[in-house]
Amino acid sequence: ELGGEMGGHVRVSRNLTEHWLWYYHQYRDGRKDRQATWPWLVVLDGPHRSLPVETDEEADGVKWVTPGELFRWARERPGDFCHESLTSLMSKCEAMMVGELAKVMPPPKG
Repeated sequence: ELGGEMGGHVRVSRNLTEHWLWYYHQYRDGRKDRQATWPWLVVLDGPHRSLPVETDEEADGVKWVTPGELFRWARERPGDFCHESLTSLMSKCEAMMVGELAKVMPPPKG
């Protein structure tokens, strides 16, 4: 979902869970979204502002945050996300993502 130009910038790409997670959401207008989803970690090779991100029509915009900022944001302001299914998925993946990032990212300098 990041666009075709991003392929050459992927440093690490791996699943976070051994099995898929079931995602379900019923919208107010009666539509239902049911899907098996596989949480995935992608680490890019450059500064986020210099990478060619392309969003589709579903995206309202792009905001770059660290994983820690993302999980804190989801816990503190879940209403900022389209619905609780997304924050629930994030809460299930937080420990896994932090563990995987520690394996592939160099420690901070300083």
